[in-house]
Amino acid sequence: MFAFSDYPEKPVLIASFLNPVDLGRIAMLMQLDAAALMGYTGAMFQQFFGSALGHFVSLVVMSLWVVLPIYFANRVFNRNDI
Repeated sequence: MFAFSDYPEKPVLIASFLNPVDLGRIAMLMQLDAAALMGYTGAMFQQFFGSALGHFVSLVVMSLWVVLPIYFANRVFNRNDI
């Protein structure tokens, strides 16, 4: 996030979706209204994650972080059982 401090909107959002712990932390901060303590990045998160689209996208991404590892693990385990 520090590397993209001049134009943080898109790269920071993409980076937060690549880390499920960070995405959960941001979702929790939005529920606690602590985004004001995060400065400009918090305002950007509040603008995106505070909308219905932001809630939907974060729910889908968090679901993918659960479903995809289970799917790929199931494929590997089934292939090894034969």
